[in-house]
Amino acid sequence: MKFGFWAVVLLCLSLPALASDLDGWRIVRISAVDRLAVAKSPEGELRLVRAGDRLGEQFTVTGFDDERVILEQPGSWGRTTLFVRVVDGGQQVAWKERQPLRKSEVAGGPASITVQAGKPE
Repeated sequence: MKFGFWAVVLLCLSLPALASDLDGWRIVRISAVDRLAVAKSPEGELRLVRAGDRLGEQFTVTGFDDERVILEQPGSWGRTTLFVRVVDGGQQVAWKERQPLRKSEVAGGPASITVQAGKPE
């Protein structure tokens, strides 16, 4: 019982850190109107970024939307899109990643498929 509790606590504490980590980069301010953001590098340098700029080796700024910076990075099934917002001085990161299609099996094979509506053949 105690082990399961501590495993859940450890997982919950590590998830926000994993989700908000951009290899040390941090978005400080966003101006969707001007389509600009201020990013802080891992070394502490402030940098003004626009669409097309890179943050480190793997992140590319692709655009701005409703006070969010949209980034892309390589993923296992193509590009992963990250949406970064600044809320109360903190960075929040959400992401969307492509997933492979899953093959579905039809029970009974092709012989069990019948026409239910439409013109009779």
